[in-house]
Amino acid sequence: MENNDKKQIRVAVIGSGLAGMSAAHLLSQTGGVDVTLFERNPGLGMDAGSIPVPCECADCVSDADTLDGQSEVSPFKVDSPHYNGRIDVPMRSFFPGYYPYLTSLYDALKIPYSQSDNSMSFFQMAIPPKDPTQLFNSPTSYPTKLDPINNGNEKSELDQPRNVPQPSYFSFSCWKLPYPVNNFFGVPDLPPLQLLAQGKVGEFLKGCSNVVEVSRDYLRFLAYSVDLLDSGVIDQAKRGNGPLAGLTFGQIIKKLDYSDAFWSVFLPLFSGACTCTFEDLKAFPAHIILEYAAVCLPDDKMSFVTCGTKEVCARLASPVQNICYSTTVVGIEHNKATNQFTVTSVPTAEAHAPIHENAVAHIFDYVIFATQANQASRILSATQTGHSKESAANSLYTDFVSRATQILDKFPYTKSLVVIHTDPTLMPASRNEWRCLNFGVPSKHTKNHADTIGLQTSHENGYNADSLAMCTHYSQMTQTEVPGSVPPLFQTTNPIAIPDPASVISATWYERALVRLDTLEALRELEKVQGGGGGVYFVGSFVGDGIPLLESCVTSALDAAKGIIKDAFKDQHASRLYLPPGMIEKVELHAEKFINIGLTLGIVQLANRFELERPEFVPYLRMAYFTTQLLALSVTYFIRTKITEKNDKTVLVFTEAKSFLEPKNVETVTTTVKDYDLKKTNEAFQQTGMAILMMSVMHFQFGYIRPLLLQAVMGLRAVATTQLFEIYIMGKPAVGPLARPWKKGMFDQTGPAATPKEVKNLEKKEQKKKLVKGE
Repeated sequence: MENNDKKQIRVAVIGSGLAGMSAAHLLSQTGGVDVTLFERNPGLGMDAGSIPVPCECADCVSDADTLDGQSEVSPFKVDSPHYNGRIDVPMRSFFPGYYPYLTSLYDALKIPYSQSDNSMSFFQMAIPPKDPTQLFNSPTSYPTKLDPINNGNEKSELDQPRNVPQPSYFSFSCWKLPYPVNNFFGVPDLPPLQLLAQGKVGEFLKGCSNVVEVSRDYLRFLAYSVDLLDSGVIDQAKRGNGPLAGLTFGQIIKKLDYSDAFWSVFLPLFSGACTCTFEDLKAFPAHIILEYAAVCLPDDKMSFVTCGTKEVCARLASPVQNICYSTTVVGIEHNKATNQFTVTSVPTAEAHAPIHENAVAHIFDYVIFATQANQASRILSATQTGHSKESAANSLYTDFVSRATQILDKFPYTKSLVVIHTDPTLMPASRNEWRCLNFGVPSKHTKNHADTIGLQTSHENGYNADSLAMCTHYSQMTQTEVPGSVPPLFQTTNPIAIPDPASVISATWYERALVRLDTLEALRELEKVQGGGGGVYFVGSFVGDGIPLLESCVTSALDAAKGIIKDAFKDQHASRLYLPPGMIEKVELHAEKFINIGLTLGIVQLANRFELERPEFVPYLRMAYFTTQLLALSVTYFIRTKITEKNDKTVLVFTEAKSFLEPKNVETVTTTVKDYDLKKTNEAFQQTGMAILMMSVMHFQFGYIRPLLLQAVMGLRAVATTQLFEIYIMGKPAVGPLARPWKKGMFDQTGPAATPKEVKNLEKKEQKKKLVKGE
């Protein structure tokens, strides 16, 4: 019998985006696993398009360019002596509620991130006669730079009158609420009062009407999405069942009788979030967009990584011993006798040469494709047409390759262009209207949402300016490391107008997976071939049941790593696999989520079977809901009396961030177990009160009935699964996951409790401070 403790396996990871680096990071820290990471670019793929921002020291400031005979500081000169951070390309923002595994990975790596201003504006842009992308190299490499226009000797045919900025037709600002909320709160902006002074009363009243309509329909859409999520309808759709199964978001748009003002805001917002055309957005499965809205919109806590993706890459790559840069994999063969793979790689510069003179063969036990689906398909197809006789005789592997390529080819991609520039004409007309995210919409598509429903399909090559919502990120509102001497810096995704070529700093093309109804079936098929062919896995943003974002990169990498450990070491639960502490909690919460889903679906089936939503049952449902909430409050009050009786004065010392927005600004908290637990009961009272208030609005204002039954059960379950309940009611010791302090949520930066020895040291330091102050 093989000794698994001494067994050593080799794993090839192709691609160093977030998915590949996450898989390599987890496996490299697992005993008995040797990982080699292949990256075709000179640097790690996740950071390939980012640009450096220099500091303001004397050496950097003195390093100047000469433009038009005048000496000016070049804030982005490549050979500047020092750098003060990086601008991530594409923009790396995320909602922790929708990205729980990504957030846990960042927490484990101690990646700093903070809640960001989430303000937005929406304005019209005239479509230029020339395609903006003609300014830039075709998307054949990543990243690409600005293509010089006629070397400046002749007037370019692309030269045209400058863009004319337009005022925003809707915007909202974010206000930071004070302690204890410490959260940004979005508020729609009223039209400027100057309109009244200019006698434009009708325009002012129209603006006020738009604010009312957008706010009203936003609440309606939010209640609709949350109800579908809480009732289990969205989870049913993920499995191909229920009323949402087979529906596209375009069909939902037609079903919902919302105002044109609302759709003129919501459609550009989600088109920009998914970096796709309006037509592609319409083709998304309805439940995917509705789930994103239900999870992200109520939370409204958009976050940015404050250190940049370069630092994220460095920390993910730190345990990976073998990284092959500027190396392209051109073939993979499987040896049936040894059950191993031969991976052939060449220098990227020679990848397209007819003869690979410098090809190198590597032997591996498992292969992880951390590339786009279309790239993985190309590599496997090349393998299929150019395999050796030995590999050709392996019918199981060739059948796997044939099946896998058929599935991978079902995942469509769209090309997007990201331009870093300093041209303000791609922003709203007035600087007072500039927001963190600014969405420019082709003029003809802002009149009514019927126009957006009938848009033409995007070009096969992926770029169609008159069907896009241009999103411009005003970097100074989130990138705190940008020096004050740097002019306003913009990152525009999918420009529908041409930025001034002289203002362009860099341009990068990238591809993003699209989700359609047929790709959901492809995902189910892909799941069946994972690990097939002797041990081939596919990871990436497209391997997930939501919008193709960074969260799917992490979850698919985790699934692939677990699959390899289970197969290689006969470890049924993959307990051997290294998992960061925060991710272990997420895995446990993932199992808890399935329990909640099971309960939710059971309640929904019960409601459907007995028709509990009939009017005669509504009073009983109300009684059941408010009774269970009263019971939950009573249990919390009983726990509070137990805390008071126990009167545990044990000193508890830990560190926590002063606010969500300042995770680096931590303070030392000294309290007692009694005071800490009493504080938690106060938070429980507040949460239950807010839940009752929200449910009352949803039921009495909007007429939702099913959530009453769901929350009557789930509310009690929520109380019964708290740490306080397990300690004071179930009598469990406060160790392991029950050890204080407890995490409050995704943004919580609370550190572990200090040991008795550390408490004594802290007390000595405090005494010394008092002596110095003469107290």
